[in-house]
Amino acid sequence: MMLVMAGAVGVPPDGFTFRELYTMYMARGRQEWDRTLAIVSMVYSVAPFDKEELDFNAYNPFRAQAEKKMQEAPFSMLKDVFESQFPRPHGASAPS
Repeated sequence: MMLVMAGAVGVPPDGFTFRELYTMYMARGRQEWDRTLAIVSMVYSVAPFDKEELDFNAYNPFRAQAEKKMQEAPFSMLKDVFESQFPRPHGASAPS
């Protein structure tokens, strides 16, 4: 996975963490989509047919992801997930 991201960004993977490569990979993807949609927007604006207003950000998967709202979850949900992953040893009581 790291080699794929490094290849897409155009850098050698040595010396970068997964988080750094992922950030660069996502930034490159956003930049490529922005460039593509700028070209499409220009072509669309000079086209000789009846035009309706289009939201080009709706076609950009990176912009669509940013617009999605995170669901709020109660803190008790985190406790349930943690306890299911790391069960208490047999006979141990819950902290008070």
